[in-house]
Amino acid sequence: MQHAPPPAPIALFVYRRPEPTLRALRRLKACDGFSESRLHVFSDGPKNSEQAGQVDEVRRIVKAEMPGARLIARPWNIGLAKSVGDGVTQLVETNGRAIILEDDLAPAPDFLTWMDRALHRYADDERVMQVSGHMFGVDVGPHPVFLPFVSTWGWATWARAWKHFDPALTGAEELGRDRRMRKRFNIDGSYDYASMARKQLAGAIDSWGITWNWSVFRNNGLVVYPPLSRVLNLGLVDPAATHGGISSTESLFDGRAAFEPMPSIEMPEPALSRAALNTIAQAFRIERRAKIIRRLKPW
Repeated sequence: MQHAPPPAPIALFVYRRPEPTLRALRRLKACDGFSESRLHVFSDGPKNSEQAGQVDEVRRIVKAEMPGARLIARPWNIGLAKSVGDGVTQLVETNGRAIILEDDLAPAPDFLTWMDRALHRYADDERVMQVSGHMFGVDVGPHPVFLPFVSTWGWATWARAWKHFDPALTGAEELGRDRRMRKRFNIDGSYDYASMARKQLAGAIDSWGITWNWSVFRNNGLVVYPPLSRVLNLGLVDPAATHGGISSTESLFDGRAAFEPMPSIEMPEPALSRAALNTIAQAFRIERRAKIIRRLKPW
């Protein structure tokens, strides 16, 4: 009888927000199976002297709340993209896989159960490059689905997939010349990932997510998503969030409506879930139109 491997190590990335960090730690502790997991907290350094006190407070909270956790305290600020890239690389090279969270995410009680189960099920399947903890606020049916783009809100991966992570976005310039490729990368033209890639190449943004998304796309990878979201992004309504940009709690990205117990589910054979992809692409288009209308309302 084959036994499941031990739980995957957890990486939590924190910066300078004490309250969200405390909330994230306590939500993690409440997850089923957490006591059997190893937590690694990556704490980025301050950008200036004004932030030093906040960073120190975050680290004090981590030590007090999670005395058994491994704290990796950066002496200076390396930015979110490099922090996540280096941290994930470190964990998957040592452990073969890792679960990744940031300080503004609230996991469901069965978040780790879902992640570890999917990590085990698809461990040797080269087609699957990521496990997502998040699902958009749409109905995709009762089973996990496979989509050709990544999620950055509570996720996991394996060393075999992460070896393709390409922070340089090699070949992404082709998106500007190849209209069909750009349309596929933009989820049938519904979400402008190509503009994010262009800004990343120009140094206008600092995003590990777009580079990882390009890496999965370039390798024809799939991401397995739960039918109901296992994580909620509280950073959407946190004015102190460093990264974000969605202010409405009714957003498609919120996932709040689906944050409920997930029934027992089958783990299907990997194949692109075209119906779910079309549903999400259509929801993206509706959300984009709604954003335009909200911006125009004051006028």
